[in-house]
Amino acid sequence: MAIPRTPSVPAAISSQGTLRLQHILVACDLLSDRHVAQIAATADGWGVVRRISNDAPASEMQRELAWASIVIGWARADLLVKSQVRLYL
Repeated sequence: MAIPRTPSVPAAISSQGTLRLQHILVACDLLSDRHVAQIAATADGWGVVRRISNDAPASEMQRELAWASIVIGWARADLLVKSQVRLYL
């Protein structure tokens, strides 16, 4: 089944007028590889997807949260509030 491209791109435009890719962190062990692949396909052109276990050690979760602008799944609240994440689903 083909996934339709997103008609409106929720990427940020920098002050130089260039498109900044959104960094999407999937921290949900309940999602299958197929689900994550579908998220990545949908974000193609405006986002980059990484996956981490929702039970990852704090140091690994903190490193990934420092990279992410969007998180899907479960992130530790104490680390999430210190991050630059703009959307938590």
